[in-house]
Amino acid sequence: MPKFSIFTPMGHLRMSREPSDGERLFEVGRSSLGAAFPATRGTGRTFAWLYAWAMTLATARQFIRRGGEQWDPRRTWELLDVQEQERGVIPHAGQSVAARRANLTRARKLPVIPSRTNVANELADVLGSRFVAYIPTPRADVVNWPAALGTSPMLLRRPTDRRALARSLTPIATVGAPVTIAVEQWAAGVGHELQARDTVVLEPENLDRAETCSITATGSGTITLTPTKAHAAGVAVLLAPFPAWLSSRRHALVLLADGYGLDPEARRLVQATLEKMSRAVSTWDIGEANAGGASAGPFKVGVGKLGATPIGLVTL
Repeated sequence: MPKFSIFTPMGHLRMSREPSDGERLFEVGRSSLGAAFPATRGTGRTFAWLYAWAMTLATARQFIRRGGEQWDPRRTWELLDVQEQERGVIPHAGQSVAARRANLTRARKLPVIPSRTNVANELADVLGSRFVAYIPTPRADVVNWPAALGTSPMLLRRPTDRRALARSLTPIATVGAPVTIAVEQWAAGVGHELQARDTVVLEPENLDRAETCSITATGSGTITLTPTKAHAAGVAVLLAPFPAWLSSRRHALVLLADGYGLDPEARRLVQATLEKMSRAVSTWDIGEANAGGASAGPFKVGVGKLGATPIGLVTL
């Protein structure tokens, strides 16, 4: 049992039968004083001085010990919020100290190679029983868009080549035939001079409508080209590198247990984990497994959950 005394004020009491730090220091000082120590304990100037000296040193030792323990994320307390800020860990409302310490412990781990096994292990550690599977896109199912390098709407130019950005003033409704449209400067200070034989990207702000076209002629505030898609007025006409190339090679599906596909906390943990471990080009979807965890999907109207049930059947 701990010993209660004047040497065990708040912060000094420990669950131990051993004398406190203050008492041990006091006894060392008393022994060194010898006969100069007053016979009646608790009275006199010498006792007061020695007690104050011992408790001051004991308090300093407590601060040093507790400060050293703050380095361990499993034991940190006063500096928990400071360490969370240093590691970019954002606790959510109502989260327990134990859960915050667990998140901090994971955040302090050294980076690992984002292989399939490492990512799956980390998700299992973070989510526990809520995690079912981490499924990268099979090589045979990889889709690239556009299919080949340099295909529309991709525009490959040297970074040092001339650039221009204009805004169309005329809608384009006719496709497959030469069309002349009016253009204007996009913004003050931005070059918009276009020339014949320039290859530009029409409507690069919308990948569904973007396409590359060659300018065949120019006039006073107009350009002539042959589009293959319709475009509204006010879209961008870009002459600059536009390396738009998407691929599902680095796409993955994360399956959560039945009932957790739309759980905000589970999805937040998945996002935080993959943002930390994945490469910049990686993308992912979060889905929900069927009851039993052996499959997921397919989506059925009135049954499937939007944003959680895969469109097709996924068998694990």
